[in-house]
Amino acid sequence: MRSPLTCSAILLDMDGTLVDSTSVVIEEWRAWADYHGLDVDQILRFSHGRLPEDVIRTVLPGSAIGQEAGRLRSLASAIDQTSIVAVKGAAEFVATLPRTMWAVVTSATAGLACGRLAHAGILIPDVLVSADDIHKGKPDPEGYLLAAQRLRVRPQDCIVFEDAPAGLLSARNAGMRVIALTTTHTCAQLGAPDCISDFSKLRVAVNGQGSALEIYWE
Repeated sequence: MRSPLTCSAILLDMDGTLVDSTSVVIEEWRAWADYHGLDVDQILRFSHGRLPEDVIRTVLPGSAIGQEAGRLRSLASAIDQTSIVAVKGAAEFVATLPRTMWAVVTSATAGLACGRLAHAGILIPDVLVSADDIHKGKPDPEGYLLAAQRLRVRPQDCIVFEDAPAGLLSARNAGMRVIALTTTHTCAQLGAPDCISDFSKLRVAVNGQGSALEIYWE
């Protein structure tokens, strides 16, 4: 067993980190791309982990961003979400965390995030930073910094779990340590020193004073 990592709070991305929603996300973007006659594969090459508004701004410049984001949400609401499942060990992992010491930071809206977490059987955290809360999406650090602020911890005392390059860069820009999930990219693609395939071999302990978390690899 390797030496544990210590932190004051754990911050987790959602899609690709806590939940496997890949097929659903693809279908959402496919529906939107088909509406505009766009190539969904080009969108999917860089969309993962980013705010929909930022993706739309890139692939459909000059469009009414808010209107198109609303159209995407409307199309997404018609897509079956029941295929969404938890990443292995994710539900058990977050269930062991004190509610004041973890948060979810996602590029999805709060409603969509709560729905996906519920479908996957994962607890909805007390602190959930969503697309509704921020002005700048990943790789900007705003979301992770806001989560640290709401948990009342220093950014440098947080450990982030992420699966997308934009998300890893966001956490690093916030001055946080990152553990990468290889659910959507390889460890080499992510360029992270700490990589895991899922949460099944992790466990967390709260130290004696209750002020820090220790993350262990089995």
